[in-house]
Amino acid sequence: CARAPFYVWSYCIFNLLYNILIVVILKYGSANIMYLGSTALVPLTNAAFAMPWLPGHKPVKPTDLYGLIVIMLGITIYRFYEDLKTLVLRKLGIEDPDTPTAAEAERERTRKQVLQRAALYVGLNQAEALGPLMDERVKKAARKKMVPRSPAQIRGSYMYRLGLAPSPTVTGSPGTFRRSPPPLGPGRSPGRSPGSVRPNATSINV
Repeated sequence: CARAPFYVWSYCIFNLLYNILIVVILKYGSANIMYLGSTALVPLTNAAFAMPWLPGHKPVKPTDLYGLIVIMLGITIYRFYEDLKTLVLRKLGIEDPDTPTAAEAERERTRKQVLQRAALYVGLNQAEALGPLMDERVKKAARKKMVPRSPAQIRGSYMYRLGLAPSPTVTGSPGTFRRSPPPLGPGRSPGRSPGSVRPNATSINV
């Protein structure tokens, strides 16, 4: 119990370094390398816990060594089989049917160069792919230019949707209300006083 803090901090530091190592392998290597390393970690963990200074240590069994040998052999074959096969066939003077010829290798190299250069430009064929992006840009610009509606416009739109007539002092379609002169009754001329004109009985003031 006296050395419990040492073991706890040692485990935390080891776990932190292990996770950093996994991230580095994924960034600069590949997922295959990470899984291969995790496979080899199982027998190595058994060997590590055989150290006498670890709590709960157990001696290494022959089966642990056999498992480590089999796993490492499988990892080596998986990783270096193609290189070893090419080297052996080259030494024996046998042409590998899976190896691309010089012309095929040159065509593949040219194709990759063309694709890399084409990725830097956007031509007419790629313009359609930018359609959603341009539509979103246009919508954002339109939303920024929109003028907030006034309370009178909001009330008028609500009354219009309810099927009620708008206010006699506000005309126009919803969202485009404007002030207008009072309506003229029968026999009224534009020169008459606005106070002598009675609003339409069917209109509802908002």
